[in-house]
Amino acid sequence: MSAPQQTLPPAPESSAPPPQLAGLTLPRPPLGPTGNPGTKEPTSSPEKVGSQQLLSFISLVHSYLLSTVTLADQKAAFLFAADSAFLGYLMSDGLIRQLRPPPSGWQMTQWSALASLLILGVSIAMAIYVVMPRLGGRSSGLIYFRAIATRKNMEQYVAEVVSSADSSLSAALAEHSYELAKISTRKYQHLRIGMWTGALGFLAGLAYIELTR
Repeated sequence: MSAPQQTLPPAPESSAPPPQLAGLTLPRPPLGPTGNPGTKEPTSSPEKVGSQQLLSFISLVHSYLLSTVTLADQKAAFLFAADSAFLGYLMSDGLIRQLRPPPSGWQMTQWSALASLLILGVSIAMAIYVVMPRLGGRSSGLIYFRAIATRKNMEQYVAEVVSSADSSLSAALAEHSYELAKISTRKYQHLRIGMWTGALGFLAGLAYIELTR
């Protein structure tokens, strides 16, 4: 004989939430790629994100090139100070007096004095060339100081910058970065020459000091 089936009580249609959850609501799902819940700001489009990434990259490159130009000027200033100090010491030690006799009667002392004077002079000239201001930039850009100064007034320049799109600003930074790269290349080429000639000038000066002792 089968056991009699027991009937289950019907489940309540709704039950009250626990006291701990009273007043809480579940978060709503996102509305989609075109907006954020609870805000009126749309998400950035792929074109906007790409433009911002390009501007960030160009800004990073521009900052790097500015730092290379600044470092070249600092190295050239140190080279100028070292060459000038050593050459001043040699001149105070009678270097110019060694060059007064006719070259026909010169010995190693006079030739070493002349070599140190000329080579250190070339090194100093290279250091001066490195820090010499460059004024050959474009006259229609938004970054070069001489191009900015060509505007009639401040309001005109501000209006051009504010009305420029992100792509135009990125292009202006890229153009100026190229100019900085050319300037930095010339600076380091002449700085390299100045450092090598300075080293040779120091060797010639040390030889002169040794010969006059």
